[in-house]
Amino acid sequence: LNPNGDVHAFSYNIADHQAAEQYSGVLSSVDHSLPAIDDLDLIIYFYPKSKPEAMMMLDNIRAIATSKTRLLVVGHNKGGVTSVEKQLKPHAELFCKLDSAKHCVLYE
Repeated sequence: LNPNGDVHAFSYNIADHQAAEQYSGVLSSVDHSLPAIDDLDLIIYFYPKSKPEAMMMLDNIRAIATSKTRLLVVGHNKGGVTSVEKQLKPHAELFCKLDSAKHCVLYE
């Protein structure tokens, strides 16, 4: 990770936004779409249980990401995170499972 980088937190949920605002150095926003951020090098996305919400967020991510942006997707197995493989296959040059634990998976 870039030690000089900024941390941006985004949520559709006002409670998540308010919780993130409590941390110093975290720029938080709540909206229906992602804010434009220059030089975005890493996105960590926590996959929700709702597939329509996930598809909307993945569309938002694709709109602001560049070819240099690294996307990590983490989620609970029972929450449907494995669906992300099919959802991103048409849009990603390289997409693979990095790690899996007892109940969750990490994709890149």
